[in-house]
Amino acid sequence: MDRHPPAPILRTLQRILFGLLLLLNAVYFSRMAFVSEGLLEPGDGVTHYGIARHAPQNPELFFDHWGKPLFTLLVSPFAQLGYPGMIVFNVLLFCITCILLFAWAERRNNGLAWTIPLLLLSSIVYYDMVNAGMTEILFSTLLAATFYLFYREKYGWGACLFSCSLFSRPEANVVLPVYLLFLLYKKQWKAVPFLGAGLLLYSIAGSFYYHDLFWFFTKNPYPAKVNFYGHGGPWHFIRHHGFIWGPVLAWGSLAGTAAVLVSLFTPGRRSRGVSYLLLVVLPLFGVVGVHSYIWWNGIHGSLGLLRVLATVMPLSVILGFLFVQDLQTCLARVVPDRVPAVFMWGTGFFLAWYLYTGNPRRHMLPLKQTPNQELLSEAAAWYRTENPSNRGMVSYSDPYFAMRAGINPYDTEKARMLYLLDKTDPVISLRPGDYIVWDAHFGPNDGQLSRERLVTNPRIRVLKTFMPADTIFAFGGQPYEIIVARVR
Repeated sequence: MDRHPPAPILRTLQRILFGLLLLLNAVYFSRMAFVSEGLLEPGDGVTHYGIARHAPQNPELFFDHWGKPLFTLLVSPFAQLGYPGMIVFNVLLFCITCILLFAWAERRNNGLAWTIPLLLLSSIVYYDMVNAGMTEILFSTLLAATFYLFYREKYGWGACLFSCSLFSRPEANVVLPVYLLFLLYKKQWKAVPFLGAGLLLYSIAGSFYYHDLFWFFTKNPYPAKVNFYGHGGPWHFIRHHGFIWGPVLAWGSLAGTAAVLVSLFTPGRRSRGVSYLLLVVLPLFGVVGVHSYIWWNGIHGSLGLLRVLATVMPLSVILGFLFVQDLQTCLARVVPDRVPAVFMWGTGFFLAWYLYTGNPRRHMLPLKQTPNQELLSEAAAWYRTENPSNRGMVSYSDPYFAMRAGINPYDTEKARMLYLLDKTDPVISLRPGDYIVWDAHFGPNDGQLSRERLVTNPRIRVLKTFMPADTIFAFGGQPYEIIVARVR
């Protein structure tokens, strides 16, 4: 703590500014969710939406391992509002994260605490995931909440809360062992068992569906190898630091890490340094390191997606504030009392202006449909006209098409994923009149059905082909198109 706490008027002003920033962003994002035409994540995002939307009618979806059971449980009520409800849920999580970080920073008398909402949103991947309704934001909130509970010495509650994170994101597998070390370092023996509370409860609950108490391990949705996903260099995520962290959080993370390392060798601050090393530094660099490794080796379903690091953005904010805190303390020792406060508030207003005007996502909302989404919407509208009474079965791959066409992906009498069709002859398991909707992105990859095998099959009649005005290349390098066909 600083020697001179801020005056009550400054503390009140900081809370007002923080509240205004948080409220304005929350209202803006929520409104944009309902007026945007396009989606940031039309693939995985829509699949998560479908799971959450239909889970009340299909309770087994609450234990869908890929869908992240905790995320599905919490977001399902919001998903009943439509896809915008997913975004509203993430906006709520964003607010909770900011409040927790603000409460921690304010307790340390940090004069920049009111800028936290803008600081978090300066990370492009974090900004995008809030407005995409994806799972990364839930895990980042659980990280922030666990950190705050540990900071307040609520070790049992923190351990219990984070134990549930195993069912929100796979990054929990990296962080949980480090938090175990933290509890052992603090000699919080009674809190250690609570790190397994979430795993135990979900394992028991899910065993009634999977008939397997160890389904968390045996039903792993990320295979060791997926050939067409590819791989990249070990520095993939570091090279894209500007898109992931942005300049402020990137430098703040490095400076804060340096401050923690220095404190490890500073008498009287070693315990503090070890705590922040285990709570913040190792989890942050552990997640970055593991994702770099699996993408480098092309394993466990990694596509090298930058969005996965939105999960640890609160830790970067904490590191940045640790550096600022040390700087503020140093200033208080060598200059008159008012200088640190003037410096911090001046820096705060400059930082807020810089983060707002320099945010490359500032003019992104409301979202417009991408050319792919426009084509899928066109195909979906045509399909609804072609098959207004929803006769027969439709086999498809792109979840965005299903959402726009009003298809319930979990109605097994009416819908089927393309990859479930026979790989040698797709019509073996189909009946005359059934539809196939093939797209060049998912069809030949996840669906393992090439365009040639589709259009040359004598039992399949191509009804309509949709192609964009300008050529778009799909995953794998072939021109993007959508083919709607019917079994003869």
